[in-house]
Amino acid sequence: MPLISQIGRRHASVRALREGIFVALLIGAVTMVYPFLLMLAGSTKSTVDARENSILPKFLVDDTALYRKHIEAMYDERLDAMRAAYDEDIVSFAVLQPPTQPNERFVALWREFIAWSDGGSPSHDGGAAVAPYTIGHVFSPNTRAAPLNFRAFKREMMRRTGGDIAKLNREYEAEFVNWNAFMVMTEDRLSRRASSVDSPLRRAFDEFKSKQSEMWRVYFLVDGYFKVFLRSQYSRDIAKFNAEHGTNHRSYDEIHLTRQLPNGTPREKKDWEDFISYTLNPMWVHDGKIVNTCFDFQDFVRKKFFDVAAMNVALGTKFASFDEARPPMKDVQYLDFIAHRGELRREFVTRNYATVVDYLLLHGRGLQNTAIYCLLAMAVALIFNPLAAYALSRYKPRSQYKILLFMLLTMAFPPMVTQIPVFLMLRDWNLLNTFAALILPGLVHGYSIFLLKGFFDSQPRELYESAQIDGAGEWTIFWQITMSLSKPILSVIALNAFTAAYSNFLFALLTCQDENMWTLMVWLYQLQQRSGIGVTYASLILAAVPTFIVFVTCQKIILRGIVVPSEK
Repeated sequence: MPLISQIGRRHASVRALREGIFVALLIGAVTMVYPFLLMLAGSTKSTVDARENSILPKFLVDDTALYRKHIEAMYDERLDAMRAAYDEDIVSFAVLQPPTQPNERFVALWREFIAWSDGGSPSHDGGAAVAPYTIGHVFSPNTRAAPLNFRAFKREMMRRTGGDIAKLNREYEAEFVNWNAFMVMTEDRLSRRASSVDSPLRRAFDEFKSKQSEMWRVYFLVDGYFKVFLRSQYSRDIAKFNAEHGTNHRSYDEIHLTRQLPNGTPREKKDWEDFISYTLNPMWVHDGKIVNTCFDFQDFVRKKFFDVAAMNVALGTKFASFDEARPPMKDVQYLDFIAHRGELRREFVTRNYATVVDYLLLHGRGLQNTAIYCLLAMAVALIFNPLAAYALSRYKPRSQYKILLFMLLTMAFPPMVTQIPVFLMLRDWNLLNTFAALILPGLVHGYSIFLLKGFFDSQPRELYESAQIDGAGEWTIFWQITMSLSKPILSVIALNAFTAAYSNFLFALLTCQDENMWTLMVWLYQLQQRSGIGVTYASLILAAVPTFIVFVTCQKIILRGIVVPSEK
């Protein structure tokens, strides 16, 4: 019977009450949904947009935000690498602006040069060839996700070795504990401190990157790195540089790296010598001269046009000399970005989730252990709790209320209090690192027995009497009558058992310290300890999916147990 009759609902005060209830429920729903949407948006974050606080990730609707995420990933979150490539003093990826008018003709000339040079460095004059580029989307030390090209290289190595990490270590001289420990450090071939150890794995990566699209390439440009060096020595203020050198440059853009010792001031000569002696990687210096893709490109342009004025007319540039014609990396990567925006959006939406899934599939037996644990927990909860509740409801012993009170008193102690004695008992019984250690402490639950007894008490006694008259045994009465009529409450018990087992972390880690027995929650905790905020949010959302599916699947049965009377 409804609390408010049909006639009463027409009254103004009652209608206002109803509307107030609906508004309160709506506000409650919003307060629950809004944090979830924030976490959903957070699961797509990287370092560049970690401080954004909106339910819709900005990069989904704003090309500039997407561009910043892409360039951050292209340069493996290394700001100095981007500064060297773009020859710009940018303080953060978060303030990077795309080029307003990219010069497509100049970009086309650069692509012609790349096709001609075939990725080599022609100016070495017979010297050892130096790979002039790496590829982006490989390493993310801050976001700690698995970028696009890293995942592709990992799949390639798994294909080559049949997924055998021991074979990988043996054939490629590596020492990875498992596939989740597999990694490729970002290449830094400009710095003198950077190590360039030749190994079979590094050669395999060089072979892999040579097969990738040009849009992923990041070239090592020495001239831009020289500007980074100068700013680190004399600050970003060009006035301080001029004061030290006796020059009158308007900006660092007017300073150009020469291939050999410049004919400038003594301080300029010292800067050049210090740069190649203490800062620049020796692989770019041959016979006292600097060789680099930037200089190769300038030679290519010089041979093609001969005259700077003709080049400016043909390309729409305003260079005063060929020395200013540096590779247009910013325009190149921006035009590639424009052509692949949809692909990049999908990558950044799914990258953190792909990292979590890859971690769980390749890390131990977390999924398998969790599935077995949850099934066993639900099975024992649906066997022992109903049996105990049926005995109390059917036979009504004199001390039934004391028994119920004792069972309910077990809920007065938080799990943290009982974990230590339970652990000691399991250790004495040699049950640690087994499923028995996970199942036995929760074999019965006082509150579940209390709920079941109340539900069983509401069952009609006439059914039991009729069954006894027909000769039904106690097991038949329990299984075919009591259990059949108790499906809604049994669904609640099963759901509670599943939720408790699935979300069990601390006790599962305490009693099963062997990695082979770790459950999903333990593995996710380990992942979150070494992951960025985006990967953490993605792991929480993926962890909530099984619980959500179970609830949606069982909600009709649960609601039926609440709404529909047990006796028609």
